[in-house]
Amino acid sequence: MKQHGLVCISCPVGCLLTVQVDGTEIAVEGNKCRLGITYAAKEVTDPRRMITTSVKVYNDDATAYQLLSVKTDKDIPKPQMMTCVKAIKAVKVQGEFSVGDVVIKNVLDLDVDIVATRDIRF
Repeated sequence: MKQHGLVCISCPVGCLLTVQVDGTEIAVEGNKCRLGITYAAKEVTDPRRMITTSVKVYNDDATAYQLLSVKTDKDIPKPQMMTCVKAIKAVKVQGEFSVGDVVIKNVLDLDVDIVATRDIRF
């Protein structure tokens, strides 16, 4: 049996959770709402995170760039975070973007898009 201590981030309360994993059985203690059970089970079996970073956006003649803040539109598996950030940083994009525009489609074949979090104009 393996035991984990977590702070639940599903609601503002921040319950201190104790999670016991025994094979496929998961027991959660310390939660004050049902969200804690779901969060704990997911965190110990398939931890995922959102990524926020920036990309260089070049003007039309590629002589100047601005940094555009971006994020994943869904959470990704935690073990792939650094690979994803490296893939995002390797991309060079051109043009203008508005909040919510897809900057990179289906990054790392994860069915996750990288979207703009601010407008950018040259």
